[in-house]
Amino acid sequence: MKVAFVVPANHSGGGLYVAYRHGHFLAERGHEVEVVMASDAQGLSVDWYAGFRLPTLSLEQAAASNRRYDVTVGTWWATFYDAFFVPADCRAYFCQSDERRFYSTPLDPHVPFVELTFADPAVGVITEARWIQEWLRRDYGVEAAYAPNGIDLALFRPDVEPAAPRGGRPRVLIEGPGDVPFKRVDLAFKVAAQVPEAEVWYVSSDGFTRPSWKYHRMFARLPMAEMPAVYASCDVLLKLSTVEGVFGPPLEMMACGGTAVVSRVTGWDEYIRHEENALTVPLDDERQAVEAVRRLVADEPLRRRLSQEGLRTARAMDWSARCPMFEGALQRIVERRQGSRSEPQHRANRGLLKVIEQQAKLASLDELAAHPSVAKGLRRLAALATDVKRRLRGRGHDS
Repeated sequence: MKVAFVVPANHSGGGLYVAYRHGHFLAERGHEVEVVMASDAQGLSVDWYAGFRLPTLSLEQAAASNRRYDVTVGTWWATFYDAFFVPADCRAYFCQSDERRFYSTPLDPHVPFVELTFADPAVGVITEARWIQEWLRRDYGVEAAYAPNGIDLALFRPDVEPAAPRGGRPRVLIEGPGDVPFKRVDLAFKVAAQVPEAEVWYVSSDGFTRPSWKYHRMFARLPMAEMPAVYASCDVLLKLSTVEGVFGPPLEMMACGGTAVVSRVTGWDEYIRHEENALTVPLDDERQAVEAVRRLVADEPLRRRLSQEGLRTARAMDWSARCPMFEGALQRIVERRQGSRSEPQHRANRGLLKVIEQQAKLASLDELAAHPSVAKGLRRLAALATDVKRRLRGRGHDS
C-alpha cells in the first residue's frame, strides 16, 4: 500500500506518537509510507520521536505533486478535511477521542466540523479504544475497526538507567501539558501539595508552569527516548485528565516498574484495573486523589504489588501484537476502494474552517457566531450534521 498519514503539524504528543508507530510498522512491512503535515510552520524534521525515518512533506507539496496514494489516514479531526487535498484512491480516519470534548461548549464553531468527520460512509474509521467504537456505533451508526494501542518494550522497561535511583523518599511524577485545562495538571499539583512526604517531579510537554506549582525537578519538552529514565526514577504517576482517548503514560510507567493514580477518564479501563495494577479515582475528585497518593506513598508493599502486576500488564501489550490489527483494518479499507462523492464538499468545508479560524483571531466566540457569512455557514453545517447523524443512526455504515 501507498499510505499518507496526514498530521496537523510537527509537534509532539501521544496521538502523533501512536500514528507514527503505526506508520513505522507499515514501512517495516514493506508498505510505502509518508507523513503529510498540514502546517509546516515548525519545519518537517521530526526529532522528538526516537528513530523517526518516514519521509515528510507539507500539505502544499503533497497536493501539488503527481504522487497518488492508495489511502490517506487523517489523525485529528481537522486533518480529515486536509486529507482531501492529497490525491488518493480512498480515505481513512484514525479516531483517537471524542474530539468535540476539546472545546468548552457545544456551541463552539468547530464542533459541527468535528461531527461531520463521521458523516461520510466512504471514509473508513479506525479507533484505538472500545469506548470510542461503542460511541460511534451508538451515535453515528459507524462500525469502526478496533486497533488498540501498545507499548515499545525495548524502550520502556524496568531495567532502564534511571535519572536518579528509587529507594529513598517516594517520588510522585506529574506529567502533561500544563496549559491544557482538561489535562488537570493544576489539580495534580494541588493533590501532591497535600502529600508532603513525597518528592514531586514534573514533565511538561509544553514547558508551561505556574509559581504555585511546587516540584523538586522539572523536565520540559523531553524527547520520547529520555522519558523512560524519568519513569524509572519515580514510584507513582499522578494522572488526573478529564479528556482522553486511551492515555499512554500510565502504561509507560508500568513498563518501567512503577504504578499510578489515575482518574476514571474515558479509556482508563483499556488496561488499568483498580487495586490490581493502579489506583483509580472519580473525575475531579481531589479528596480521593489525595487519599490514593497517600496510600501509595505510605505503603511500600502495596506499591510493590501494584507495580509487579503493572509490569505483567505492560508485557502483554507490546506493539508487535497490536500494529498488525491497524494494518489489517487499513488493508480492508483499501481493498474496498470506495471513493467519496463528497470530496468537493469536504474541501469547501476546509475553506470555511480557515475563514472561521482567521476571524476567531479577531473576535470573541459570540462575535464570531454573529458574523453573517460565518453564521450562515455554521447553520448549514449544524443542520447537515444533525441530518446526517439521524440518517446514519438508522442505517449504519461499516469501516
